[in-house]
Amino acid sequence: MSGDFSHLRALVIDDSHMARMTLSGVLRDVGIGRIKGVTNPHHARVHLQSHAYDVILCEYHFSSDETGQDLLDEIRYQRLIPFRTVFFMVTGEASYEKVAEVVENAPDDYLLKPFKPAALEERLHKALAKKLALLPIYEKMEAADYDGALERCETLVRNGDAQWLHAARIGAELCLYLKRHARASEFYDLVLKAKALPWAKLGLAQLAYATSDATRARGALEALVSDTAAYADAYDLLARIYVEEGALGEALATLRSAVQATPANPMRLQKLGSFAFFIGEPDEAEAALAKAFRLGAGSRAFDWQGVALLAMLRLDRGDTAKELDRLCIALAGAVEKDPDAWRLRATHEFACACASMARRNPTDVVARLKTMEKWIDQPQFDFETACGLLSLLSRVASQEIRLPEAPHWIERIARRHCASKTAADLLLAALRGVREYVEIADREHARVNQLANEAMSRLVKGDADGAAHRLTELARKTLNARLFGLAESLALRHRERLSDASMSLILQAQEMRHKYCAQGTHVALARLAEGPRGGRVLPVA
Repeated sequence: MSGDFSHLRALVIDDSHMARMTLSGVLRDVGIGRIKGVTNPHHARVHLQSHAYDVILCEYHFSSDETGQDLLDEIRYQRLIPFRTVFFMVTGEASYEKVAEVVENAPDDYLLKPFKPAALEERLHKALAKKLALLPIYEKMEAADYDGALERCETLVRNGDAQWLHAARIGAELCLYLKRHARASEFYDLVLKAKALPWAKLGLAQLAYATSDATRARGALEALVSDTAAYADAYDLLARIYVEEGALGEALATLRSAVQATPANPMRLQKLGSFAFFIGEPDEAEAALAKAFRLGAGSRAFDWQGVALLAMLRLDRGDTAKELDRLCIALAGAVEKDPDAWRLRATHEFACACASMARRNPTDVVARLKTMEKWIDQPQFDFETACGLLSLLSRVASQEIRLPEAPHWIERIARRHCASKTAADLLLAALRGVREYVEIADREHARVNQLANEAMSRLVKGDADGAAHRLTELARKTLNARLFGLAESLALRHRERLSDASMSLILQAQEMRHKYCAQGTHVALARLAEGPRGGRVLPVA
C-alpha cells in the first residue's frame, strides 16, 4: 500500500455486525488503525456530537426507515462533521449513482459492495486530495473568515484548479450569505456553462428569491423539480414561496413531494406535519408528526413545537391523560437540557395544557392559559407560537371551559400577527371554526388594513411627516410587521419629503421591528422560513 493513512480516524455505520467487521477489516488493510463502529444513524448522530473523524463509511440502507443519505443531510446541516471529513456511502445498489447526482448533500464518494482494499485506497486518495485542495477554504470557513474563504474560492476558480467546481459552489453560497448577489450569479452561471448541475439551478433560484424576485424563483424551482423530481431541497424553497403567495394547497402538495423524495427526513416530516396541522389536515398532520418524533427526537435539529401539535391532535382523537403525559415528559426532558430556550418552554406549556384538558382539570388549564397570556406582547411570541395558542384556545372553547378573557387575547394576537392575507388566513384556520373567535380575528385584520390605509392617505394628501408619525405610532402599539414595513418603505421612497424628526421616529421603529418582527411579513410557520437546508457553508440559524 502506497498511502500512509495511519494517522486517520474512521467511523463505520452499519446495523449488521458482520458488515461492520468486514468494513473495519478493509480499513485496517489500507492502514487505518483507529476505527469505531456504531449500529445505526441515531447512535452515529449522538456519537458525532462529541467525536470527530477523518473518514466515515456509512451504509445506505438500514433496517429502520432512515437511510445513510438522511443521516448525511442532517450531520452536514448541523455541522456535526468538519468540512474536511471524507464521507463514503456504502451500498449494494448500482443505481445509487443516480441518487447521488440529484441530492444536495452528495457524499464525497460511494462504494459498491463488495469492494476490495485497493478500491477503497484509490477512492480514499482521490477524496483526500480533493479535501487537501479545498483545505485553505475550509480553514477560513471554520474560523468564520468568510471573506478570506471567498478569496481562496476565487483563486481556485480563476486558476482552473481540478476542484474548481467545488470551489465555485462554496463561493456562490458564501456570496449569497454575504449578500454579494452579482458575484453569486457569476459563480452559478460559470458552473452551468460547464455542466447543468441541479445545485447550481437551485442556487440561481435562491438568488432570485434573495433579490425579491419571487416570480422568477418560483419559475426556476418549478422547472427544476419537473426535470429532477427527487431534488428535495428545491421543494423547501418552493413551498415557502407558495405560502407567501397564499397558495396554501400548492404549498402542502410541495411539502408532500419533499417527504416523498426523502421519506425518513425528520425535518421535512415536521414541516409537512406542522403545516398540515395549521391548515386543517389533522390525519396527515398526526401521521407526519408522529413519524418525525419517532425518527428525530434525539437530533439537535429536532423542533419540539411539533410535539405540542401532536399533543393537541391526540387530545382531539380522545387519547388519555396518561398517553399525553408521555409527550409532556419528553418535552420536560428537552427543557431540562436547554432551560433558557423560551420557545421550548412554551411548547411544553401547550402540551401540559392538553394533558390537563384530557384529565378534565379546567382549573389547571385556565391557570396555564393565564400564564400564556403574558407572552402575547413579548418579543419571542412569534407567528407560529401565536397559531399554537389560538389552536389551544379553540380546543378550550370546544370543551366549554370558561375563559372570559379569551376574546381580548385573540384581539391582541390578531392585531399583532395579521400582517398579510396569508397570515390572517392561517390564524383564522388555527381557530378551527369557533365562530366568535373567527369573527374577532377577521375584524382585527380588517382594522389593521384600515389603519394602514388611513395613515398612507396622509402621504397622498402631501403630509409625509403625518404619515410617518401615524405609522410609527400604530406600529409601536400593535407590533404589526406590516405597519413597521410601511414606515420603513416610506423612508426609502420619500426620504426627501420627511423631516429629521420623522426619520428619527422611523429609525426607532426599525429597532423595534428587529426585536419584535424578525421575519418581517413573511409567514414563519412550520420552519418554512428556513428555506433550503442543504447549504454547506452558511451558519445554522
